[in-house]
Amino acid sequence: MGKILACRDVGFAYADRPVLRGVRLDVVPGRVSVLVGPSGSGKTTLLWILAGLIRPTTGRVLLCEFGDGSGAGRPFDARRERLGMVFQTPALWDHLTVEGHLALVSASSGLARTERRRRADRMLDRMRLASLRGRRPATLSGGERQRLAIARALVSEPDWLLLHEPLAHLDGPARADVFGLLRDALTGTRAGVLLATHNTAEALRLADEVAVLLGGVVAQAGDSEDVYRRPVSLAVAQTLGPAGELRGEAAGGVLTCGGTVILEGLARDLAGPRRLIVRPEDVTFRADPAGSARVVRSERVGGSRHLLVEVTGVRLWVQHPRACQAGTAGRLALAGRD
Repeated sequence: MGKILACRDVGFAYADRPVLRGVRLDVVPGRVSVLVGPSGSGKTTLLWILAGLIRPTTGRVLLCEFGDGSGAGRPFDARRERLGMVFQTPALWDHLTVEGHLALVSASSGLARTERRRRADRMLDRMRLASLRGRRPATLSGGERQRLAIARALVSEPDWLLLHEPLAHLDGPARADVFGLLRDALTGTRAGVLLATHNTAEALRLADEVAVLLGGVVAQAGDSEDVYRRPVSLAVAQTLGPAGELRGEAAGGVLTCGGTVILEGLARDLAGPRRLIVRPEDVTFRADPAGSARVVRSERVGGSRHLLVEVTGVRLWVQHPRACQAGTAGRLALAGRD
């Protein structure tokens, strides 16, 4: 698989305020890694370190052999590597045309003029910018400017691609449009991609791997499906979407808390103290006057209905086929087992 871009125990502090602590993260060629976390978690700082804009206070950024956890490798210098970056704001050059942006970036590639032109034409077509090639940034829409920023980063076919909230200033159809073009551009890429975002829904649609950054620490990293389905903590789970935690004693296929049944449908061989992190799709609600759960409110989420349910003081969201009035009592069960 060749070289990987590796953060090894990277830390950073502004004055006496730590922002990153002991970050270990691998960016693998041909894979899309997504860094998610709330505002202030350190995502931007880590991307700036990888881009060579600031130096880490502690730790190293290396190019290592894939699978080498020894910390060996050579220092990564963004100025000498084939690196593309898309910023939160496009940061375009006002005096250049759309085509001129790509030509300027390609000029230092060492490729023949005909090959540079071929790559530029292909990227303009891919980002649906061919008809705008003679326009300047001030005459473009927000979505067109961001498409140009992506095209500029990709035209030289970089080995490493850093994306910092590339859709943050877009909404509605423009956001969906640029997201689709970005997803298609990343499909089959040979570059190692690191995307930093707080939009977890989009992150999970793009990610091969995901790293959850909380308080400057990588709380969990790995295959995106594995991190989503098996989070190590409620904080990690909630970073990736709605989740709740039920604690109690498992026995006979139910989970009880203080003698009250709070969840049914457990495996019958599950026994002892349990802590279950559940998502809306994991749990069902069945109306029953004798049940311990109560509906707090009902909301439509896209094409489905979600209920906010409270049981023994804990609130969690549950998918449900129809609306329920607040105060409706019922029972909770693991989906597929009620």
